[in-house]
Amino acid sequence: MKSPESRRRAAVLAVLLASLAWTSTGLAGEGLIAGRVIDSRTREPLPMANVIVNSDELGAATDIEGYFRVERVPEGNHTVDVSMIGYADYRITGVKVTPDHVTVVDAALTPRAIQVQSVNVTAERARATVSGLLSSQKSSA
Repeated sequence: MKSPESRRRAAVLAVLLASLAWTSTGLAGEGLIAGRVIDSRTREPLPMANVIVNSDELGAATDIEGYFRVERVPEGNHTVDVSMIGYADYRITGVKVTPDHVTVVDAALTPRAIQVQSVNVTAERARATVSGLLSSQKSSA
C-alpha cells in the first residue's frame, strides 16, 4: 500500500504533467498559421517573402520552397499581410485561428514594377603617358 506522502507526490506530478500537456497542445488559446507563397504568373515559390500577422510582432519569412509557419498566434480572427520586393502586397482578412489547429493560408503574389529615379553615370578616361606608367611601376616595386 502506498503512503499518503507518495500519493500526494503522484497527484502533484499528474497535475503538473496535465498542465504541461494543456499548454503544449495549444489548448491555452494559441494556434498556428502555415502556408505557401508563390508567384501568381509562374506558380514558382517565392523564398524570403514576409508574412506578418496583424501588423504585429508575429511573422515569418518563407523558406526556399515558399513555405512559412507562424506559431503562437492567439485564438481569434486575424489579418495576414504578405509582401516581397518586386511584388504587389497581398492581404488576407478574417483568418480564423483556433487552438490546437493549423490554419492554412496560401498567397499568390503579382509581380509589380519598381519605379526608381534615373541615375546619371559619368566618367573620365585617364590619360596615361609612358613616363607616368614607368613612374607608377617603379613606386610599386
